[in-house]
Amino acid sequence: MIGFERFTLFAATSGLAFVVAPAMAQETPDQSILSEIVVTAQKRAQRLEDVPMAVSALPAEELLNRNQPKIDDYFYSVPGLSLSPLASGRYNLSIRGVTTGVSTSPTVGVTIDDVPYGSVSILGFGSRFFPNLDPSDLQRIEVLRGPQGTLYGASSLGGLLKYVTTDPSPSEFFGRVQADASQINQGGLGGGIRAAVNIPLISDQLAIRISGLSRHDGGYVDDPGQGRKDVDRANVYGGRIALLWDIAPGVKLKLAALNQREQGDGTNQITTDYRLNETIGDLEHGEQVGTGAYSNRTQFYSGSLSVDVGSGIGLDVITGYSINDYATIADPSPSYGPYVGFVYPPADAAAMPYAFRTRKFSQEIRFSQSGTRFDWLVGGFFTNEDSTDYFLANAADSVTGAYEGVLFDEHDQFRYKEYAGFADVTVHLTPRFDIQAGGRSGHNTQKYHSLTAIPPEAEILLGPTTDFRQNSSDSAFTYQVSPSFKIAPELLVYARLSTGYRPGGPNAGDFDASTPRTFKSDRTTNYELGLKGTVLDKRLSFDLAAYTLDWKDIQLAFHDETTGFLFLRNASKAVSRGVEGSFEFRPGKTLQISGNASFNNAKLASDLPAEGSYGVDGDVLPNVPQFSGTLAVEQSFPLTGNLEGFVGGSVNYVGHRFGEFANSSAEVRLPMSAYTKGDLRLGVRSDQMSVTAFVNNVGDTRAELYAGSLGSRSFTTSPFYKLVAQPRTVGLTVAYNF
Repeated sequence: MIGFERFTLFAATSGLAFVVAPAMAQETPDQSILSEIVVTAQKRAQRLEDVPMAVSALPAEELLNRNQPKIDDYFYSVPGLSLSPLASGRYNLSIRGVTTGVSTSPTVGVTIDDVPYGSVSILGFGSRFFPNLDPSDLQRIEVLRGPQGTLYGASSLGGLLKYVTTDPSPSEFFGRVQADASQINQGGLGGGIRAAVNIPLISDQLAIRISGLSRHDGGYVDDPGQGRKDVDRANVYGGRIALLWDIAPGVKLKLAALNQREQGDGTNQITTDYRLNETIGDLEHGEQVGTGAYSNRTQFYSGSLSVDVGSGIGLDVITGYSINDYATIADPSPSYGPYVGFVYPPADAAAMPYAFRTRKFSQEIRFSQSGTRFDWLVGGFFTNEDSTDYFLANAADSVTGAYEGVLFDEHDQFRYKEYAGFADVTVHLTPRFDIQAGGRSGHNTQKYHSLTAIPPEAEILLGPTTDFRQNSSDSAFTYQVSPSFKIAPELLVYARLSTGYRPGGPNAGDFDASTPRTFKSDRTTNYELGLKGTVLDKRLSFDLAAYTLDWKDIQLAFHDETTGFLFLRNASKAVSRGVEGSFEFRPGKTLQISGNASFNNAKLASDLPAEGSYGVDGDVLPNVPQFSGTLAVEQSFPLTGNLEGFVGGSVNYVGHRFGEFANSSAEVRLPMSAYTKGDLRLGVRSDQMSVTAFVNNVGDTRAELYAGSLGSRSFTTSPFYKLVAQPRTVGLTVAYNF
């Protein structure tokens, strides 16, 4: 019996639209006008053009047809969204420049069907892990830009990434099968198969949807010292089962289980100097023998009950439980190597197996009503999060990889509980003028326990064995106000004042008297003016927003001068100002032009403290380009019968960025170059099938996505690394609907 984890039937999602336009409609390609898009950004179904805030919606089916199954591939499609891939299946996200790096708690919230996923804290490694779901059974991905503290709570300082899955349909039997294959220049082969089937069990009342996927991502980074090629290859497999039951008129129940696992053979870090010039070779690194492999598993279980309780009042009860497991063997030799030979001769390197697990339960209950004068929503929320991890740092032989002694053995446990209540109301003052306001009050408690065993011979480097415990509690109130005015039935102008917060918490150790045992929450306040709508007889849709975002009491990561370990402290403030927008234009039935652009100036508004983290007033925040944009065109043409051909392409530009803040003025802050990357595609399609040939990264651009130091310090003599975009990839995707 094949287990659920390896079940390979899958469903490709509904929603055929153009990926690069967040204001994209689900439509057939020969339509000459744009269709309406419905999103649930405000926890109720609304037309995208009626939502008084900046929202992008990405259709899942087009992501698959373009061989863009990972966020590395499609983050270009969202203005203001920045990605920092950290290698070995780890990522850090930021929106509108709200980030100080990867070593603090997350600033972007993540939900799956309105259920929060992942840890809210760096103690649960929430800023480095998120599900990165394959689009195989998604309907769309929504990205909410700007703080979302009122409806979504903790960690949405800059915005929210929202996965929306595909519901079963009790009306008819249907399904889809899709396969793809690809070849990476100077790399390996990739490919996958996805399938889904929708089965009505009781007509118009009960249905089940079963989907699965199996995908191989080809590698492109070599390790010549070990004689290994394409070490960053990975396998992804999983599936989802969903049940939808219309129990009675006005009563609907949905249950779902999702499982996805990614297993990689090695890291895609490329070894460089401080100027990011390769020191071993193009697309090459030198890793410690036996390190780099990883496993990242997402399990997600949810149930939602919707009830019409009368008088137009709806009740929604949403329950979710998720488990995120991650394990790898890291190479910390650049940090510990110079000392290892002294502690454990003749070892001259190090290897560190470590693993994390976050188990998260959440419960949300909300009532809502929509009327001619008022729309309102009120609800309560509870979450319980339990994260555990271990780190086992070993001295190792650089040639054989054999372990020759323990540097330290660390086990940590982090627990987080939160209770919150929230409310939101929209007053329709006139048929064209609305005022929306909302607030959220929450309280959390946290417990942290760290036990680090250090052998006597390693104490000269790392200090004595420690058994550290620390608790904390924190409260927060967030709010938003959004007046909006319909200039025309399809044209909305709005203003928005919104806030977000990131919980404080305990520090991971009591290093010395100057190290704070806890840190407090930090806050963002966003002032936004926007214009969105559809004009020219529904041939042009657009979304424009200008904003100023203030960030206070920033949680900053500092290095302990003795051990090099991290702790957090509140300090400094920052401001992010920008303009962003997207559009889609259909001048005729067969041509579509779309794109997006973002101009962002995110910088410190005061100096950072000198000890352990260096930055001065006016320094830009890390990993955020000042300008980025995408432009895409697609032309279709009739062939025979209901078959049509199409050809298209897109160009993505990401501007110059700076890396993480340095530990001191004597250390290096890495610059990352601007880049332009282009994609092409052509194919044929009908209502039942499609065949798409694609070339991604046509110019084989070595786009620098992220860069950092391989050790805990970043002097000019230190080893560094960078991560680059996948080289030119040529492939074919075939899909069949039944």
